[in-house]
Amino acid sequence: MSTTTDSTQQMRARTIWRACRNLIVSLGLVTGIAVNHASAQVAQVAVPTIAAEPIEVLLAGNSIVYFNNLPAHLEAFAKAAGGPTFRVTMLAGPGHRITQHAAAGVVAETLRQQHFDWLVLQDFGSGWLCGPQQKQLDFQCSESLKAHQQLAEAAQQAGTHVLILGTYSMDAESAVALARNEQSLAQTIGAARVSLASFPLCRSSFPDYRWLAPDGGHPGPDLTAMMAMKLLDAMSLPPTVQTPVQVSAHGFDLKRSPRATVPYHTTNALPLTPIDQWVYAPERLRTLAQCNAETAAAIAAHCGNQLECVGRDPVWRVKWVGRLGSH
Repeated sequence: MSTTTDSTQQMRARTIWRACRNLIVSLGLVTGIAVNHASAQVAQVAVPTIAAEPIEVLLAGNSIVYFNNLPAHLEAFAKAAGGPTFRVTMLAGPGHRITQHAAAGVVAETLRQQHFDWLVLQDFGSGWLCGPQQKQLDFQCSESLKAHQQLAEAAQQAGTHVLILGTYSMDAESAVALARNEQSLAQTIGAARVSLASFPLCRSSFPDYRWLAPDGGHPGPDLTAMMAMKLLDAMSLPPTVQTPVQVSAHGFDLKRSPRATVPYHTTNALPLTPIDQWVYAPERLRTLAQCNAETAAAIAAHCGNQLECVGRDPVWRVKWVGRLGSH
């Protein structure tokens, strides 16, 4: 009797053990499936792609920058180079000087309202030759210097880098003189600088390029492209373009534009007309970049990094070189 009872108890114990084992296995399978499913969900949503913050640029200038829509070129070239997105806000007016921008207060107020990585300042064309002709046009380098310092201080308070975009001159002699004074300006206010001293030599080397607009004074698409590439390079994004870049934007219609007394903003209603859809082949952009480098090297070979030979070297002789605050 005891033997039968022991056997029955052993069978009952084995049955209970099997049931417990099966339950444990089942729970393990369910738990494993749940864990794997949760892991799959984590893998799908826990590592989102974070887009880089755009580089915010505030550009203050005049028709040199808005005539052929330099902001649109900057944004298009940056996108084609595959780097961070550039977003450009432009404040400009016909013939505007930096003194007008500083007096209007719009640049400083914009810097207070929004964060910008760069403030680009472009002054009256060839104004920084600081010669008698510029003085007759009521452009005084001493006053412009004060205005640049004012805006540079506002940018510094806002944590914004300052960059001087130089203007161009039609002949090599005055171009080098202009570059020298613009360099002094940039050093005085602690700003980076982009020089267009290479423009006359690039223009003579590639006379078939679209350097100037039909009016013979404002930039054509290739000069605007050169400015955009030099600016991107100065902002640590050398544009390397492998495919054609199309810039389709608006240009400013000077014939319909009243002479402004305060800067305008690109988001305001403006007398803008569509420009041609400029298409820049990679080879053309490389040629422009090479021209920049070669002519800059040629100027440096004659004048040194500080352009100290201006006015002395017979190759780069100039009739008059201004000094900061001389008038």
